[in-house]
Amino acid sequence: MNWQELTDLVSNHYGLKFVLSGEASQHIEVLIHPVLRRPFVIASRDEPVHLDIYCGGLRPLIQDLPAFSAPKFTTNQQWVGTSLKSIDQITLQKVLNYSLKHFSADQQHAPQEQMIYLPPDNESDTPYHAQQIQLPIGSKAHSETQKKPHVPSQIEKMVHAYDYTIPSSEIVAYNFYHQAR
Repeated sequence: MNWQELTDLVSNHYGLKFVLSGEASQHIEVLIHPVLRRPFVIASRDEPVHLDIYCGGLRPLIQDLPAFSAPKFTTNQQWVGTSLKSIDQITLQKVLNYSLKHFSADQQHAPQEQMIYLPPDNESDTPYHAQQIQLPIGSKAHSETQKKPHVPSQIEKMVHAYDYTIPSSEIVAYNFYHQAR
C-alpha cells in the first residue's frame, strides 16, 4: 500500500481527507474524527509511510499483532503504530473501523449528534407543522379486485378441499389424493 492508495481508501470508504497537522513539519497529516473533531489517525507522508492509529482499550491486543508496533508520533498509550509496507488493506480497514467507532471512552466530552431536526414545542412561528398523509384515491371495490387475482373455479375448489385436520405424517398424501378426485 502507498500514500495514494491510503488517501483513496480513506476518502472512498469513510468520506474523510487527511489534513495537515499544526506541527512544523509539512509531512505530518491527520484524520479528524467526524463527530469528536479530534485526530484519530496521524500519518507521515515520508517513505515509508507510517501511521499512528487510536485503538483505546484494545491497544494491548492490536500492538502484539505482526503489522503493529508502538506509536511513532504520540506517547499516548491508547495508540498503535504501523507502516503501510507492513500492513494489508483489510487489516488497516478493520483497525480504522474500530478506531472510528470506539474513539472516545470518555463520552462526557463527546458532543451529541442529532440526525433529524425536532422543533421545540413552544415555537409557534416554526415552518414545520404536522400534516395528515393523504391516501391514494380510488374506490374500495376497485382496490379489492386488484388485491385478489382471478383464480379458476377448479383451483378454488381444490384449495377449499384441503383438509388440515389430518395428522401431519399423512397430510400430503391424503390431500393429494383427495384433491385429485
